[in-house]
Amino acid sequence: MLFHAFSRWGASAFAALLAGSLSAGQDLRYKVLELRDPNVAPSLDSYGNAIDIHGNVAGKSFSSTSSADPFVWNERDGFTVVRGGLAPNSGATSISGGGNLSGTAVLGNTRRAFAWIQGRYYDIGAGEAYGVNRKGLVVGQLQSNGRAFLWSPEGFVQLGSLPSCPLSLATAINEADTVVGYCVGSGIRGFKWAEGVMQDLGTHPNFPYGSQAYGVNYRGDIAGVIFQTAIVQRAAVHKDGQWINIGSLYAGHNTFAYGLNDLTQVVGMDGLYQQPIFWSEATGLRGLRNYISNWGSWTAMTCQSINNKGWIVGTGLVQYAAGKQRFSAFVLLPTEIEVEPESLRVRLGRVLAGDLDSLQDIDGDVLRVARYVVPNQTVAPVTFDVEATLPATPMNLWAQTYGRMATQGSFEQTLSFFDWGLNQFDTTDAGRGEISVSQMSLETVARGDIGRFVRSSDRAVRARIEVKATGPTANPLWESEHDFVGFRMVPRD
Repeated sequence: MLFHAFSRWGASAFAALLAGSLSAGQDLRYKVLELRDPNVAPSLDSYGNAIDIHGNVAGKSFSSTSSADPFVWNERDGFTVVRGGLAPNSGATSISGGGNLSGTAVLGNTRRAFAWIQGRYYDIGAGEAYGVNRKGLVVGQLQSNGRAFLWSPEGFVQLGSLPSCPLSLATAINEADTVVGYCVGSGIRGFKWAEGVMQDLGTHPNFPYGSQAYGVNYRGDIAGVIFQTAIVQRAAVHKDGQWINIGSLYAGHNTFAYGLNDLTQVVGMDGLYQQPIFWSEATGLRGLRNYISNWGSWTAMTCQSINNKGWIVGTGLVQYAAGKQRFSAFVLLPTEIEVEPESLRVRLGRVLAGDLDSLQDIDGDVLRVARYVVPNQTVAPVTFDVEATLPATPMNLWAQTYGRMATQGSFEQTLSFFDWGLNQFDTTDAGRGEISVSQMSLETVARGDIGRFVRSSDRAVRARIEVKATGPTANPLWESEHDFVGFRMVPRD
């Protein structure tokens, strides 16, 4: 817990360092990239706190032992320090898909929450800001009364607190304006706030002492911590109205979950060894150290945030010279994706309409897709090809995509397979859903008998995403964004 407080909220140090090797034999899955300002002294620290859907990372970068600035990093522009209207000691705690930042500036003994919305700086007031969404809504805690707040350029909404827990802190907000956090008093309880109502998230049956909420995805699933006692804690996910105990890597170790994406893939840390952890329903809990191919001189890591591409951001302790270490922001970039099953693999797709900014790596069963721009068209089809080996037993072919709009309006997203026997895209088993700019992501799933969708001559499978305007749009040059297209074979019902 101490490392999390340091990396996100500014404590001064953490104690236990990762010693010795962990279990061998695990496949490598990530490479770590250190994120720091190349123009500052090598001893100075940086902290990685958040990553958005596009791969923009936000955090805090020290330029001297007493001065720091927010930073943004991405693959295209590299490391950029954000200055303008900020105090000499500031850091970003969150970043939204629209480029909005939230954070905290330190002025002597006073902390001030700030926001950077559409290129404009806002001094929110005495307190701390921890989360921001695409609309520019910011959440945090006010210094004046120790209560959680929701802020926009139009003003404040005080979120209140729970009975017997008068102090409250809002840690995150999603694109549906759902806020999560926790309240402290005679106990400690995680909360979810939506449409003016604060809900107590309760406790786990085996961890009745309390709970905390740190992250929320577009589904409303929540990453956090459950407490058996004041000092015995486990990483947890609040899903379908109850807490799920993620567990621990080693008996008796505390674990902490700080971030999750729209796939409910959760990241955090092992509290004793300061090892980065990952959890999903498919994989269970994993320690990530042996999944990082270039761990090298890193001695500890905690993960704060993960996006839908699977990129993970956090802060670690790294040795930069003999006997010398610094805290550094990092991003873990996936180098391998597990294929389910291995008889299904992705080939490069074809763009049939629109201008695709980038069609990135072919990663096993996941095709990473960036934004594509549609110039004044009603329907925007993008087609992807995969190869599949027909299984010995009847199976369904399943495909999934997450998409969102960058333009106001009403739209419909469709995901469908090509039926080679009928020589047309299948409409019966296609996945459809309404999509708008207000949504973080829309999940669309298509599924059907794989025998209809594999061409015998070359084992080709074809899937198509269509986005259709179903009403007026704010701009005729509207954009649709997709994080990935995933393929899988599953047993037939």
